[in-house]
Amino acid sequence: MWKYIAGSVVVGTVAYGLVKYFAGGVCRCTTRLDGQVVVITGANSGIGKALALELAKRGAFILLRATLVLACRTVEKGLEAKKYILSHFKNKSVKIFVKELDLCKISSIAKFTCDLKAEFSEIYALVNNAGVFYHPQGPFILTHYLLDLLKKSVHARIVNVSSEGHRIVNVTDLNAVTKCQTEIRDQFVLYGVSKLAINLFTKELSKKLLNTNVIVNAANPGNVETPIFRNFLPLSHPLFFALQWPIRIVVIKSPKQGAQTPLHLLLTSNRTTGQYFTDCKLALSSPISTNDKFRMLKMEPVSPDGNITKQVLIKGNWGLKPSENSKCTITITECSSLNDINNYLIIIGDTDGDLWRSVELCLITMEIGEKSKFLILDSGKSIYLVIELLDLEFDGYIYDWNTAKKYNLAMHHKEKGNQLFKENNNKEAAFRFIKGLKIIHSILIDVESIPLSIDDVLVSDITNFKATLYNNLSSCYFKNGLWEAVINLCLKVLSYNSNNVKALYKLGVAYEHDANYEKSFEAFTKLLELEPGNKACTDHLNLVKNKLKKADIRVNNMVKKMFN
Repeated sequence: MWKYIAGSVVVGTVAYGLVKYFAGGVCRCTTRLDGQVVVITGANSGIGKALALELAKRGAFILLRATLVLACRTVEKGLEAKKYILSHFKNKSVKIFVKELDLCKISSIAKFTCDLKAEFSEIYALVNNAGVFYHPQGPFILTHYLLDLLKKSVHARIVNVSSEGHRIVNVTDLNAVTKCQTEIRDQFVLYGVSKLAINLFTKELSKKLLNTNVIVNAANPGNVETPIFRNFLPLSHPLFFALQWPIRIVVIKSPKQGAQTPLHLLLTSNRTTGQYFTDCKLALSSPISTNDKFRMLKMEPVSPDGNITKQVLIKGNWGLKPSENSKCTITITECSSLNDINNYLIIIGDTDGDLWRSVELCLITMEIGEKSKFLILDSGKSIYLVIELLDLEFDGYIYDWNTAKKYNLAMHHKEKGNQLFKENNNKEAAFRFIKGLKIIHSILIDVESIPLSIDDVLVSDITNFKATLYNNLSSCYFKNGLWEAVINLCLKVLSYNSNNVKALYKLGVAYEHDANYEKSFEAFTKLLELEPGNKACTDHLNLVKNKLKKADIRVNNMVKKMFN
């Protein structure tokens, strides 16, 4: 009897100890928040919601009038969170504002910040909690827009919610992100990349704000029971979730427990900046996030192939950098391949020629007022030049554009490509058609329920436009005798329209040059069914027939020799 009681006591004590251990640190700060404004993104659920409640409690219990701004992608959920928080108080003195904020849209960030600047003269703290799998530019831009309000506060602070998940990312992953985000597909790595970017951002921002009243730190909340698990399919599966339950109740924190480290960073009197905190204590982040070499690789990429290197001569004003279709006023000096150029207007994505495309790659790494020296390695030649970005007319990020804007810009590149093709500049024409294809393919279409139109642009027009661009691009390769590329592109065209005469003709010729006479015969035969009087097609078909006859004769002779 007693051994069972003793065993139960031991098991219970161990279980309690484990629960307390995994619960992590608790914020012991008693700092007052009289009249302070705190902005929390993603505050409608999970850690953000729990943090808002903790701040409200501290304000209400000691008769303060703290002001909370809950920035939520869905206003309805934000209002539910506000109602939930207020339900904990009889005294409704705490002010809670709910504002719409979608960190995927620059326009939403701009509107959100404009509203805040109209209502508040200063902000005490910004908590970047939302945007788990999004490109971290959303929180970066929001922070930049709110810096003016933060600097007006006496002791402002920025808390970036990170995670131990940033340790998932290795050097290979980091290089892949620098080159092209689409190279990374695994959900866990995507999550790790976003958190590593937050840590890198925290380090760099702390340097820029070193001589100001604003401190910035990254907070690791730990393993917290939040809706984030819906993004990880193995963990969100109902059966697997049920099997995890005995372990989860021990090792997984509640949102309230997860909010303790961000809360500590908001309230502590310690002015440490640029650091990573876990369980309300200073901790070490991964070696990659503290290595200056890798940090500069992330913050200042120049070209994926490493053929462009950069040396900053004069730092610019930290903020937005040129993106697709941005208008840049620049000065180019000390260039070995160009005369000096003053106050020259260049539109990102709208230049022709290898050198100017390299200049674009240089510009997208620069800030307004920056002056930098670049080395471009081009076909064995070394080209040095100094570029100064005088002014920037930012046109937003392409993922924030509506369908009509994307369609019109893709059409512009098609027309430019047609003009270059007529001038026999096939290489530059191909670049234009490829640019148009990239833009038009960025228009998302729901394949399960295809709409008639998107932003007043007919889906049928988008589909036909894709076929046209593929067809035009195949013509560029056709002129240069790149038959394999012609075959692939023409097959794409025919997947949109199986009766496209130009694509069938080029496909037949390409197969003919590739010695695939059966496929060539099929293409020309179908073309003649559509255009019986097509002389060029008839001539090619006759040649193909002769080739097939000769091939048949050779095969027959080989068979005879085998049996003889």
